[in-house]
Amino acid sequence: MLKIHVINTKTVGGLDAKINALDPSSTGDKIIGEINTPAGWRYAQWDEAGTCRDATDSANLDKTDPKLADVFIMI
Repeated sequence: MLKIHVINTKTVGGLDAKINALDPSSTGDKIIGEINTPAGWRYAQWDEAGTCRDATDSANLDKTDPKLADVFIMI
């Protein structure tokens, strides 16, 4: 797992999200971070398509966000 400088972004549903690690060798979820839900910040993992594990589609990452371009290249 690679720790990275925190990347603040939004999910496709408008939730605040932070990405703080990448795991390019993982066969599943490669992006690690947190999502700010109505219940507070929670741990989150996304696969290489930006789909959040065990969450609704609103928690998926927006792959068109320019801040995430390098993340998707690295994984």
